Amino acid sequence: MGCSHDQEDISGCKPKDTDDSYFLMSPIVYIYSIRWSPCSRKYVTDFLQSGLGECLNDDPRNPPERFKYPNMLAGAMYDGDFQCQMTFPGSQHCLMSRLYHQH
Repeated sequence: MGCSHDQEDISGCKPKDTDDSYFLMSPIVYIYSIRWSPCSRKYVTDFLQSGLGECLNDDPRNPPERFKYPNMLAGAMYDGDFQCQMTFPGSQHCLMSRLYHQH
């Protein structure tokens, strides 16, 4: 919805309120966050007022035609190479039997 994390160097907002509680868009995950920062409130309000949030009114059990996607498993529409190339042009996927980190 256009919100950045609440960090002064990114959004101009502090991640904590005056009572030391974290805002919802703080970069720190805190389960008791319940308030939006003034910056995030403005971003969300602007997003909704621009009309871009209309999809939030849609019934997920009956999506409009433009949001209907085929019921396919991941990788059925785009193979591994294509998915890699979307981010890293000219690359190929590789399968690994396990991931590990050596010190």
